[in-house]
Amino acid sequence: DTPKDVFNVHIKGSRHIGLTDLSLSSPYITRMLDGQKSSLTVEECLKTINKLTLDFFNCYLKGEGRFSTEETD
Repeated sequence: DTPKDVFNVHIKGSRHIGLTDLSLSSPYITRMLDGQKSSLTVEECLKTINKLTLDFFNCYLKGEGRFSTEETD
C-alpha cells in the first residue's frame, strides 16, 4: 500500500545534480553533468531544500506548523 502522505517536489530552475552539495565545490562539473546551467544560484537551491526539509520534519515529526510544496512547483 502507498502511504497516505507522499510528496514529490520539483524546484523550479534546478537540475538533478544541482540539488547536491557538488554544486558548491565544483559548479563546472555540476553544469557538465546536468547538461546545462541551473537558473537558480547554488545558495537559492540549497536554501530551498533546507527550508523544505525543516518544514517537513517540524510538521510530521514535531507536529508543528504546516508542510507545503506549493512555492516550489
